[in-house]
Amino acid sequence: MTYLNVFRAYQGNGENPQWCNRNFLKHKVMARVKDIRRQLQFHLQRMRVPIVAADRNDRTAVALRKAVTAGYFANAVQIVPSGGYSSLRAGATTLLHVHPSSVLFNARPPHLVYHTIQKTDKTWMLEVCTVEPDWLTELAPHFYERRR
Repeated sequence: MTYLNVFRAYQGNGENPQWCNRNFLKHKVMARVKDIRRQLQFHLQRMRVPIVAADRNDRTAVALRKAVTAGYFANAVQIVPSGGYSSLRAGATTLLHVHPSSVLFNARPPHLVYHTIQKTDKTWMLEVCTVEPDWLTELAPHFYERRR
């Protein structure tokens, strides 16, 4: 979500290199993101996949978070009383923590998925996304079973 918001801000500011400088972004990277989006649109059109404009409401955020959940369902965690997170994988025992550079560092959401982990003094989760627990059984029923 943060990446999408940054890209939208870049576009909203006229894709201005000075705006990038003021916000500690590399204009070349943002231009590359724009090019990749253009390529994806081209391929979707070629394959006749309908392109739906992402509006700025909560439905877009939910759809994006569900897509991330579908891809990273195996990296789902839940908060534990000690303040860290525990993997939902059977047998996993490592205590995980949201990296201090994350916008979710102080938020303490109950459930997350993460992209990667980094081990230093603690095991840090990088690039995290909040999820709803029901999404796990909906999107990965082969991996998670619903408890009754």
